[in-house]
Amino acid sequence: MSLPHPAADQISLANVLAVLGDQTRLAIVGYLARNEGVAMSCGQFLEFGSKTNLSYHLAKLREAGITSTEMSGTSRLITLRRGDLDRRFPGLLDSIVTAARDIPQLERLREQS
Repeated sequence: MSLPHPAADQISLANVLAVLGDQTRLAIVGYLARNEGVAMSCGQFLEFGSKTNLSYHLAKLREAGITSTEMSGTSRLITLRRGDLDRRFPGLLDSIVTAARDIPQLERLREQS
């Protein structure tokens, strides 16, 4: 089973910004950026909400083209689509990640590390 992702040229700035207008999704992107290059399982985001709530937020991020979700057995592995986003909107992701540093959920995660 494969999950739908928009092609890089279909990623819309308006949609990316709308999806990242939610603090939970912004925190997830910040967390992915801090752990860039490492595919994260859904369970690694439990700090950000319930499984049902996370499933919704992760789907929104994937549908907007911000993340990529790959199936691996019964797990879903999430990565940031930095390359596609940087090609489409140079500098945008870095600005977003910088802004995400001040989100309380990420502050708690930093303190636990």
